[in-house]
Amino acid sequence: MCDTSYKAYVKKYFICILLFIYIPIFIFIITFYTIDPLQIFHKSWFQKDMFSRDMREQAAGIINNFDFDSIILGTSMLQNTSAKEASEKIGGTFFNISMSGSDFWERSFVLKKALQKELKNVLYSLDDYYISCQMGYTLHPVEHWIFLYDNNLFNDFKRYATITNIKKLFKKNRGLKKEDIDLPTAWCTAPIATLLFGGLANWIAKKDNPAIKDFLSHLPTNTQKSQQSIRKYTHNFIKEQNAKEYVQKYLVDIIIQHPNTNFYLIFPPYFRYHYAVLRRNSPEDFFLHQSIITYLVNLTKDIPNMHIYGFEDQAFLDDIANYMDTLHYHHKFNSFFLDAIRTGQHELTPQTLKKYLEDCEQKAWDFDIPKLNAEAQRLLQAEEKRP
Repeated sequence: MCDTSYKAYVKKYFICILLFIYIPIFIFIITFYTIDPLQIFHKSWFQKDMFSRDMREQAAGIINNFDFDSIILGTSMLQNTSAKEASEKIGGTFFNISMSGSDFWERSFVLKKALQKELKNVLYSLDDYYISCQMGYTLHPVEHWIFLYDNNLFNDFKRYATITNIKKLFKKNRGLKKEDIDLPTAWCTAPIATLLFGGLANWIAKKDNPAIKDFLSHLPTNTQKSQQSIRKYTHNFIKEQNAKEYVQKYLVDIIIQHPNTNFYLIFPPYFRYHYAVLRRNSPEDFFLHQSIITYLVNLTKDIPNMHIYGFEDQAFLDDIANYMDTLHYHHKFNSFFLDAIRTGQHELTPQTLKKYLEDCEQKAWDFDIPKLNAEAQRLLQAEEKRP
């Protein structure tokens, strides 16, 4: 009798322990499934058009629960591209899930997940991460979001299982922002962007901005080096092969597996100064960039659903007024890209490639860095003399 009572006591004890452990877990799962701020499991039942601006974590919910058949998957170079405008000009129903600063490796996880929906179109930016073969961004550690793009929905709860996210649950907007669903992470209307566009004088007025500060600190050095006009360089075949394998593995192989999806790949047109410095001071990287252009364009002969667009030969790259720093162009050019896709202009083909690359190199050489430096120094001196 005593032995039976002891066993019953032990049984109740373990049941209580299990309930003590599992009931909070059950409550946690039910609570976050119901509220689901990132809309990973379902569209929000409480707040419409509320998104995280960190698209690395937000894109999973969009892919899982929103209706679209085409995506814009770029970096900050495509964040200002209107999904509505893309739908009208290219066809399909677009959603912009561009991720700021995302390299090819990071985007491959999101792209594979999105392509499970059998997409019609993908608009993708060919940022120059292939030069360094970058894999991951320190500001967005991959372990914080990558599991959202596997096919195990249960482990997606890990995204909410942190003290920070639990605290956000009790805030009014749960760490999210009311965003335009057409441009969920656009930066073109940010105050700093509107102040920096318009010319070098605007850059000087905001000379403490990190990007402008970096530009001004390197400008005199780049001027001195550019005067050397050294056209010779050592071809790094290993670096070139690594770059090709990087692009092949994290983009081209995915494209090949989806022959019914149209892929529109855009080389972002940075400010001409960027290419001028690269050609003079880092010719190995400049010609690696051109080698990747050549590699991808030649692949289009056998991959008919892959289309490459280049704008590096265009005059607007020479006008600093079109840029808020050495990389980021005005949002009106995002519309220009869509028009190019719609009309077939600026698409690079094996037949047009040679002249395009020659023009790009010549324009890089022709860009007058000393003149830009002289104007920058004049404006800086004028700024210092102001009371």
